[in-house]
This record gives sequence, C-alpha cells and structure tokens, in this order.
Amino acid sequence: MSGLLHLSLALAALVAMTVAVLSALSAALLPVGFRREDRQGRLLRGFHHPDLIIGVEMVSGAYFDGSADRRRIRIVELASGEVWAAPTEDLIADRVGQ
Repeated sequence: MSGLLHLSLALAALVAMTVAVLSALSAALLPVGFRREDRQGRLLRGFHHPDLIIGVEMVSGAYFDGSADRRRIRIVELASGEVWAAPTEDLIADRVGQ
C-alpha cells in the first residue's frame, strides 16, 4: 500500500492535547484494540488499530503549527461522541512539509 493511500485510508486523526489528556486517551484506546505505535518507519508517538487501519498521532502545539484553517476540521458524530479529524489534504501537506 502506498504511503499516500495509507495516509488517506488511515485518516490519521491529529489531535493537539496536553500530557494529562494523553493518559486518558491511552486508557480509552488500548482496550478497544488500538496498539501503541511500534511499526518500522513510523513515529512512535501515537497509536494504530491493525484491523481498522486507523492511526491516532499525539502532537503538541498549535494545529499544524498554526498554518491550517481550523474551520476545515471534520466533525463526525458517533453514538458515543464526536471524532474531530483533519482534512486529508492537510494531512498530506503536513507530511510533505516534514
């Protein structure tokens, strides 16, 4: 699977959060099948779900270092709450810029 296709499929939800929230997120993700990122060639600061092909990356600082339009964030309503996801185009632009 190409990196670009994987990125689109994964819809890596980039969420700015504090250290206090990180432990709560870990406690929520691990019991539902997410694993701490340990795959070769990946940053080790997030989680991935091997069956759903979804990644969650832990980031710090402003949303895309302040260069992205927060109005473009997609909010997906679920029965258990909301998921906020960056647009795929912003994810690609961020990776290309790294």
